[in-house]
Amino acid sequence: MTKFLDLLKLDDVRAWYGSTAVERAIEDGAIGPGGGVLLINNSLFRSQDLETRKKFILTVGGREY
Repeated sequence: MTKFLDLLKLDDVRAWYGSTAVERAIEDGAIGPGGGVLLINNSLFRSQDLETRKKFILTVGGREY
């Protein structure tokens, strides 16, 4: 985590915030195999809004039941 924070301080182009920017980064291959790491706040997986919860579960490759 320290390495991540140090890199973020030096080069803020390495981080994207907000669902639209993150979705674009995923589509461009910046996240996942050969790319970077996706950090998602746990509250998105516990959202009371089922569509929000479903969206982020599917974003990380999970399944909905």
